[in-house]
Amino acid sequence: VEAPQAFSVSCLDVLISGNESCSMTSGGLVGFDSSGPSAQFSLMGTRFTLANFGGTIQPGMYEFPFNFTLPQYLPPSFNAQMAGKGNVLIRYELHALYRTPSSGEVKAS
Repeated sequence: VEAPQAFSVSCLDVLISGNESCSMTSGGLVGFDSSGPSAQFSLMGTRFTLANFGGTIQPGMYEFPFNFTLPQYLPPSFNAQMAGKGNVLIRYELHALYRTPSSGEVKAS
């Protein structure tokens, strides 16, 4: 994580999420609009504090090694285009967030 300038930070949180989405094109099916039906589903979401600061962080590059094991029941990342009939996407994301005393949360990566 890079801190381009000194600023007040309470802590650094990690947010991990997994989502599934699928959509279908109408393909001339009667009763569907032009975009077709779609669905989204949250597979998992967790948040934890990686580092507590409680003060000012100085400019520089910081590393915070950590391990997190995804639950075994989760499907792997996946992206499939179905020959003009729609697509299916399973994606996992990790974001780091600084929590600041004055402005709330600032996305770090």
